[in-house]
Amino acid sequence: MLSASLKRSPEEALAILRSANRGASAADALEIPEGQLNFILYGANSKKNYKKFSIPKKRGGHRHITAPGKSINILHGKLLKILSPLYLAPKWVHGFVDGKGILTNAICHTKRKWVLNIDLEDFYGSINFGRVRGILQNKPWNFPDKVSSVLAQILTFENKLPQGARTSPLISNVIARSLDKNMISLAKKHKITYSRYADDLTFSSTLKSVPANIATWVGSNPFTGNLEPGNDIIKAVSDSGFKINSSKFRIQFPGTRQEVTGLTVNQFPNVSRDFVRKIRCIIHEWKVKGLCPAEKWYIANHAKKKPKIPDDKLNGQYLKNVVYGHIAYIKQIRGENDSIFLKLCSDMALIDNKPPEFIVLGKGKLNMFDFFLCHASEDKDAIARPIDEALKLLSVKSFIDENYIKLGDSFVKKINDAMGRSKYIVAIISTNSIKKSWPLAEINAAIAMDIANKKKIVPIMVGTKEEIDLFLTDLPLLSDRLYHPWDGDATKAAKALAGLLASP
Repeated sequence: MLSASLKRSPEEALAILRSANRGASAADALEIPEGQLNFILYGANSKKNYKKFSIPKKRGGHRHITAPGKSINILHGKLLKILSPLYLAPKWVHGFVDGKGILTNAICHTKRKWVLNIDLEDFYGSINFGRVRGILQNKPWNFPDKVSSVLAQILTFENKLPQGARTSPLISNVIARSLDKNMISLAKKHKITYSRYADDLTFSSTLKSVPANIATWVGSNPFTGNLEPGNDIIKAVSDSGFKINSSKFRIQFPGTRQEVTGLTVNQFPNVSRDFVRKIRCIIHEWKVKGLCPAEKWYIANHAKKKPKIPDDKLNGQYLKNVVYGHIAYIKQIRGENDSIFLKLCSDMALIDNKPPEFIVLGKGKLNMFDFFLCHASEDKDAIARPIDEALKLLSVKSFIDENYIKLGDSFVKKINDAMGRSKYIVAIISTNSIKKSWPLAEINAAIAMDIANKKKIVPIMVGTKEEIDLFLTDLPLLSDRLYHPWDGDATKAAKALAGLLASP
């Protein structure tokens, strides 16, 4: 019986493969009798080494998977242990690399004037036996010809790299080195950013114009014409042995949703609003209908791949896996202190009496702040900071940006998270805050939350009666609110705010 573990060290197996001058040494390195290896690779049942099936893609169509059977999968596992230590991924490669993923890939392209997405057509299918054999003969592995042939036979199926084998991501990353080299050369030439996640290639820039050799429009209007790859891109991809999927060649400008590997990148890496709406919809069905009925509803209406579970065997576990998987994904992308993630944790803790530990911990973090202090920088020393300090003396926790936003943090994300995690939003409204775009944007966001019954805004007005009347003219939605007039007494203001926490 073929053992799944590699008894000798990967270094020892690697040495055997490099010193070999015949294919039998490949079997020795993989700790399998040569006859058994030949039977698996070339025997009458070799066509059954893989199982083919399809799964729906997010953007339509189907992804065709070629999944290895037990024996060939064991060989892949051993090979992966031998081959992977020598591969060092360059900084622009984010797919199937330890410590990297869709989030690190998206971070490269935030706050850009344009983002260009390029998808390669039949990426794994473009990588045939000969290409795999070729990279095995060269750096970083340097295997002899016959050994490379045997290993390439293990790694490919029907002259293609199988999408579904655990070794295929590593092999594809190594084969794509020439592609990456060409793309990096273009990126440096045009002073733009490049990254790759598997077959998803992304260019972006803070420059307004898109170089014509990168992308060009057919037609006079760049927003309505057809976008086509530029000559440099076409040549770079073609010279690397790949082909552009023209139907997925697209560019995104500010004002639209800029997306990289499924995450929006306009301000910071984020999940889409549709994704959040979807999970909220599922939670609502669970709350209203109950777990098992909601599970049947989800499978019938939303599951892309139907579970192979008879209806009479459904017990809610499938839906729980979906819900908690989605929420964990939001945590991964938006962070463990994100207000949307924490609110979903709170919602789930109310309807599931045995949620995962990360849900319980998230619920405990919601409403971490009693008050969020919204202010212009000019009002910080005289008003915001004294109120914050006075609230601390009353054992009331408030958010003021200087205490929680560190060098390198996303200001927008930190502010949004803090507003979402505060019970009340204190808007310090003055001539300074009315005239500056950022404080005014915070005030308007707070008003929107108040209207939606998500938060309550508490105005503190700074100025004469005439000035306050002008403020209320500019902010008519606050005209019916009882406000606290600022008279320079931070302790008095803090006690008024603290009194709200005691009110029912």
